[in-house]
Amino acid sequence: MSLNIVLHLLASFIYLGIGLSLWIPLAQKQTFSPITGLRRFILLVAIVLHGIAIHVAMLHNEYIQLSWTAGLSLTMWIVMLIFWLERLLARIDGYLFILLPFAFVMTLLTTIFPVASSSPLIIPVRNEIFRLHILLSLLAYSLIAIAAIQSGLMALFDRYLHRQKIKERKGLTGLVLQAQPPLLTQEKVLFLLVWIGFFVLTIAIITGMYVSWQISQKLLPIDHKTIFSIASWLVFAVLLTGRVIWGWRGRLALHCNLIGFTLLLLGYTGSRFVIDVLLH
Repeated sequence: MSLNIVLHLLASFIYLGIGLSLWIPLAQKQTFSPITGLRRFILLVAIVLHGIAIHVAMLHNEYIQLSWTAGLSLTMWIVMLIFWLERLLARIDGYLFILLPFAFVMTLLTTIFPVASSSPLIIPVRNEIFRLHILLSLLAYSLIAIAAIQSGLMALFDRYLHRQKIKERKGLTGLVLQAQPPLLTQEKVLFLLVWIGFFVLTIAIITGMYVSWQISQKLLPIDHKTIFSIASWLVFAVLLTGRVIWGWRGRLALHCNLIGFTLLLLGYTGSRFVIDVLLH
């Protein structure tokens, strides 16, 4: 059994253990309490193990080895790392009810379908700009992904707060939503993520244009990835402009964020679907 499988397996079971320690008390109608002390340290250990596993699986001296499982695992690791840094600014431990199950599944998938056996894509990275472009693209995707998850949670929370029947607030879903930070805190963190994600996406597009010019003498090749990425960038540009000038917030901001993420999702991970189905 290779080192990256062992490390992914360890990380997945730690994510599972911490997740169960949150979900079981909640299912028993106990009050949610943020993770502290030992559990917080163990979660950090899981994130570190997860990161080392990705490094071993994907990064080599002269190339990056990518597969669908490695891509999912890397995205989830960046999301967990962002969460860890984000929680220094606000009490957002309630997000773990959503993040930990995803982290468990994605790290476990990498042990079931290892990178080497999942038809990996071998990408030479002698060109440092090319390496930077790949890493920035994955970082931008991860930042916007966690912003989209947060948008979905905020939409559910908003709907929950406007329910008139108190009985509907006492189910497990209601308890999970009660564990989330206040909406104003969530909105502040959401736009911080969107601003950073937009900035990183902008640099990723610029470096991509440079790499494209070096390879094909074209700044913007006309393909699905370019079209969806630029469309996503425009959506976020409009959203942030509206936020600065007109103070956009609430449902309009949430919908724009989800649309931008969907376009980016199609651009980065929907290539085979777009080519084989939509553009066939």
